[in-house]
Amino acid sequence: MSTSALMASNSTGKRGAFIVFEGLDRSGKTTQLQKLVDRLQQDGVNAAACRFPDRTTSTGKMIDSYLGSKSDLDDRAIHLLFSVNRWERAKGILSELEQGKTVVCDRYAFSGIAFSAVKGLSYEWCLSPDVGLPAPDLVLFFNVSAKVQEQRSGFGQERYETTEIQKNVRAMFEKIGKDVGHSWEVVEGDGGLEEVGEEVLERARRVIKGELGPVRELWKDRSGVIVDNSDPGGTAHFLSSFVSDHVCASYSYNIIHYTCFAHDCLVSFTSLAASTLTGRFLSFSNSAMTVLAACPFELQAIA
Repeated sequence: MSTSALMASNSTGKRGAFIVFEGLDRSGKTTQLQKLVDRLQQDGVNAAACRFPDRTTSTGKMIDSYLGSKSDLDDRAIHLLFSVNRWERAKGILSELEQGKTVVCDRYAFSGIAFSAVKGLSYEWCLSPDVGLPAPDLVLFFNVSAKVQEQRSGFGQERYETTEIQKNVRAMFEKIGKDVGHSWEVVEGDGGLEEVGEEVLERARRVIKGELGPVRELWKDRSGVIVDNSDPGGTAHFLSSFVSDHVCASYSYNIIHYTCFAHDCLVSFTSLAASTLTGRFLSFSNSAMTVLAACPFELQAIA
């Protein structure tokens, strides 16, 4: 069964909840994840843990070598490997959810964005490979102070575990949390093990007992992605951000040559002679494209 078909089939019956733990390295999330799964199982909830990266797969072994500083890879290459690693498990996660199993995951696509974006890659480009992955019902972000983080056992053993990188990653996670919205909740990880554990359990129970509709597709509620073909770095913009930054802020913008990815549509548009974009331009509804008349450019579908 295809990924989309599995998602659609979740509209009937009680499915499992998809809960993701995110946070800085050594924030205590891995310990709390296992405690949560154990408590849920004691409650009679069919629950299982998963972890990203999954270091048992072929891509996972490459990632493991990279994280252990045993090999070097281009920043874009390692980012895409992380995404592939998640896609390898996507159907399995959906199948478990469909069977009524609650899946609690240690890290997910949000870590991929945070750690790659702080290396200078475009934020929107970092999001794009994960569009369509199963979206979590709840993301618990474990916030921990730098002092506590550095005092915890094992800090500094892997590539990204430096004070400066973790500081920048923390700021990036804050941005991601705003984009994710209401399903992103912060857990203060400096507290005691039992205290934090009870808070996590309460939040998880609330979601599991709530009304769970069909599994959403990650980032599909965004308006689309615009890639600047004139930029050798392949700078990408989410359509909503692009409108806000370049249109709503009263900027004029020269459209040279862009490719626009909106859900399953792939279109390109080029500017008319010396024209600029000074008002609204594109509106997307699912896979349907609407071109507002005020837009001074032409749109051509690519087969």
